[in-house]
Amino acid sequence: MDRHRINLYEVEKPTNHRFRYQLVQVIGLDREHTSNPDLIDRGLNQLGKRVSIRERCPVAVVKGASGVQLAMPADVSLSETEYGLAFYRNQTISRYEAHQIPFEEHLLIAPEGSRDAITQLVGSRRVSHLGTFAPQNLDYYWVARGGT
Repeated sequence: MDRHRINLYEVEKPTNHRFRYQLVQVIGLDREHTSNPDLIDRGLNQLGKRVSIRERCPVAVVKGASGVQLAMPADVSLSETEYGLAFYRNQTISRYEAHQIPFEEHLLIAPEGSRDAITQLVGSRRVSHLGTFAPQNLDYYWVARGGT
């Protein structure tokens, strides 16, 4: 297939449209040594969809000589820590600032010194500071199950 339909609607005067975008490098892919490169492609498409839904912005997977990149609006700021954790855990990471506070007990990674804000968000639930990762100014907390 040498042609793709990108848009179902004709774009009038496309030269008048200007977009600022950024390219975010996707690392950790070993396409040469995998037995199923289609699996990597499906994973990349899923990553693009997850980022698009999570950040509420358009995202495109771009494959080139420099590897695989995600193209997205320039004003979007990705949390490297969040997407790294999502990759290693193979699941979406809940975000407190989006009111996605899990009911079950859980570990929380937050900016250093944010215990008071966390306590306000979780109410009467017990919050225990477990440690700090100084290179990224992050604190680790254990948050008790809701209703305890």
